[in-house]
Amino acid sequence: MRVLRDKVRAATARSKTERPVSAVVADLNPVLRGWAAYFRNVNSGRKFNAVDGYVVHRATAHASR
Repeated sequence: MRVLRDKVRAATARSKTERPVSAVVADLNPVLRGWAAYFRNVNSGRKFNAVDGYVVHRATAHASR
């Protein structure tokens, strides 16, 4: 979880606010898909919800800047 959060944080950092949201989403999609594919076989519904909330929060904050 920490590594995934670090990657999301790096992609939505304040220093990258000049990038369009579509570019940020394009960078995050492979990371999130890979994480989901790796962990989909275990009981991880709460972790998926936590990651979803975190990504939505960071992406919304990035888009509002």
